[in-house]
Order: sequence, then C-alpha cells, then structure tokens
Amino acid sequence: AKTTLPLLPHSFSVALSGQMDKLFITALMGSSALSSYSVAHSLGISMQFAVTALGASLGPWLIRKIDDGNYERIGEVVSTVFSLFCAITLGLCAISPELMKILAPNSYTDALPAITPTALSVPLGFLSYIITVILVQIGRGRYTAIISIMSLVSCFILNYTLIPSLGYLGAGLALLLSQGVGVGIGLWFIRKEGSFNVILTKRIFTVFLLSVGVAALISPI
Repeated sequence: AKTTLPLLPHSFSVALSGQMDKLFITALMGSSALSSYSVAHSLGISMQFAVTALGASLGPWLIRKIDDGNYERIGEVVSTVFSLFCAITLGLCAISPELMKILAPNSYTDALPAITPTALSVPLGFLSYIITVILVQIGRGRYTAIISIMSLVSCFILNYTLIPSLGYLGAGLALLLSQGVGVGIGLWFIRKEGSFNVILTKRIFTVFLLSVGVAALISPI
C-alpha cells in the first residue's frame, strides 16, 4: 500500500518555506519593506493557481500511466506543460513593471527585482508536484519528507545569507534556489529508483536554463 503519511512533513515544510522570505524580510528590512515585497511576491507567484489546478487534474492521469508503465508519455506531457509555464512566466516578467505600477504606489517599485526569481520558481513548483506524485506512486513516499526538509533548510540558509546583501532580490533568489534544491534531490531519487525516464530531465533542464537567460535580459533588476 502506498502511504501518504510522509506527505505531512512535506506539506508542513512547503507551507513554511513559502513564508520564510517574508519572515526574513520583516526581521532584516522592516515591516515597511514587507509591504513592498508582498506585492512583488504576489505578482511573481500569480501563476501558482494554474499550477495547482493543472497538477490536480494531471494527478489521476499520471498515476494511471505509472501503473501502466507508460513512462514515455509522462515525460512528453510533463516537459510540454513545464515549457508552457516557463513561457508564461517570461511574459509575466516582461510586463511586471507595468503591473507593479497599477497595483501599488511608485515607492513599491523598489521590490521589482524580486518578481523575476519568484516567478521562475513557479514552474519548478509544478515539477516538484509531479515528483511528489511519482515518488508516492512508486512506493517511495518517504523521500518526499527528505526532499521538503532539505529544501526548507536551504531556504532558511539562503534567506539568511542573501537578503542582507541583495535585499528584495535576495529573497526572490532564495525561494528560487531552494525550489531548485528540492527538484534536484527529487530527480536524483527518481533516478536512484530506476524510473529516471519518467521525466525528460535534459529537455526540462535546457528549457529552464533558456528561460533563466531570457528572464535575466528582460528582468527589471
């Protein structure tokens, strides 16, 4: 039987990681900085609702494909959806200065640099969800607890080290990099179990690197 008990620490860690940046912004930069960052953060993760909805829709299909051993189809669909999220993210990054002006006073534009890395963490969040479903379905749900705890620890360390020197940008980078840590460990676990072809890692890695490169060019940093 595939137990979902390990998902309890996973869910707790994910929730805490999502608030870590705000806690550090408040502690290190003050409550006024939190107001500006909150708007930028909300813009950056605005596509999260689509990730949640699509992930919930893909879940049952993904489970059936794993049970059928149709891993090739899983890889194609996951990489296509991931690429779509990356493309939407780049569009969001491009118009983020205009959106910020609409949603907040001009003084809040200091937090603009946080939007791009925060937005880039959303496609990784989708990939993290897929990895969780795969690990639970192949009977390795305990790995999800390890992944989430490692991601949480890295999130704490990155926020603590990056925010004092980089401010708002540091908070966004801490979120992005900690997500990357979780995804990287998750992919390693999947490979360890002999199911590496479930996710087309090279294609996803290439798409994401290209997205980061383009985002760096159009980013309002």
